[in-house]
Amino acid sequence: MAATDTRGRGIDGIIISADSHVMEPVDLWKKGVPGRYRDAAPLFPPHKLGEGFQRREGGQDPTARIREMEVDGLSAEVLYPTLLLVSMLSRTPGCRTPAFASTTIG
Repeated sequence: MAATDTRGRGIDGIIISADSHVMEPVDLWKKGVPGRYRDAAPLFPPHKLGEGFQRREGGQDPTARIREMEVDGLSAEVLYPTLLLVSMLSRTPGCRTPAFASTTIG
């Protein structure tokens, strides 16, 4: 499906969303930090689809994300974390390090 402008006209070309967010697994830091930092690592409550930042299935599911991009007429997205922003505020440096590790979804 092609993207449309505010008047419902089709938009040709490549459209990239530059401010999309992904929902990280709630236990990412408990599992991802070295053992000595696990007590200080944040643990978030479970995501509930349709609530808070988890508005759509594509926030965690890469296949659903692609379907949502097709509906929106997007060719690509720049993805930013959601929960990571809170973990970056940690006063324990060892809890911040895994946040910058190379990861992919899917």
